[in-house]
Amino acid sequence: MNEIRILCYNIHGGYDRHGNRDLYRLNNLLDQYKIDIGVFQEMETRHHRGGTVDDVRILAGADRPYHLEGPTLLHDNGWYGNLIVSNAPSHLRRPGFLNGTWQRTRSTGIEAVA
Repeated sequence: MNEIRILCYNIHGGYDRHGNRDLYRLNNLLDQYKIDIGVFQEMETRHHRGGTVDDVRILAGADRPYHLEGPTLLHDNGWYGNLIVSNAPSHLRRPGFLNGTWQRTRSTGIEAVA
């Protein structure tokens, strides 16, 4: 039987408990534990909140090239919300589209079928 390693983590915008923002540290964690699929809450790419356009690539790294962004807040130069990164393609559905029907909810959901 094949193993799939999944990590689900609220990254608080990429900030650690000391207030330092370091997505490379989170990427190293994914690599250290050989994580296949990472599911993240509070992903932050908005510049005025410390994010950059490269943040998804930095967090996912080269080993997890498949991404699904689930923004809950949009800004001209970025977004804040949920993110799935994976090392293999999946059947990923856009945020808010759950179980084949559009559902309008307060929070944005992402559905992924491996």
